[in-house]
Amino acid sequence: ELLLTPPAGGSAGREHAFGVARWDGAAWQVSDVRVDGERTPVEADATSPTVLDAKATAWADLTLDEVTAAALPAVMASTTDPLLRATIWTTVRNGAQHARLDPDHAVEVLAAGVPDEQHDFALGMLGGWTGDDGEGTHNSVHQKLLPRVADPDSARARLFTAYAGRAESASPGSELQLAAAQAAVLCAPE
Repeated sequence: ELLLTPPAGGSAGREHAFGVARWDGAAWQVSDVRVDGERTPVEADATSPTVLDAKATAWADLTLDEVTAAALPAVMASTTDPLLRATIWTTVRNGAQHARLDPDHAVEVLAAGVPDEQHDFALGMLGGWTGDDGEGTHNSVHQKLLPRVADPDSARARLFTAYAGRAESASPGSELQLAAAQAAVLCAPE
């Protein structure tokens, strides 16, 4: 069941339609759902990872359930759809920002998913959020990730390794290589 939680003082009167991705053990299967009230029944197996807004269309602030959050590091390499990956990245970032996802677990998802990221804009956004650009949270709506994890040095090393590895595996001179290298610099151990 999906639960729509309106903003404080708001109403749940707006209709949402979006894709729901369910991991079947080998691939993501996407179906559409229409949310038109506070509660919407959805066919889902509570033991299978599920990502809401698989097509990145909803403008909703979504949350990962515990099953999905725990499974994401293992399935990111098999997650190739760019819109689904964008939704996962946004949901991970927002979850850590709003204390709905442990920041240390966000590092786990990032370290697993960055090596297979195919889009420079995704690496640019992630690098800016995870790394240290010398600006702190200046001009940013999201707090930086590294100051929020239990062991910043270990997290920094893991993220640096993921970004640097992606820079090495990207086509030489590509925008993807540049974005990965820039993100690696932002996460480089001090």
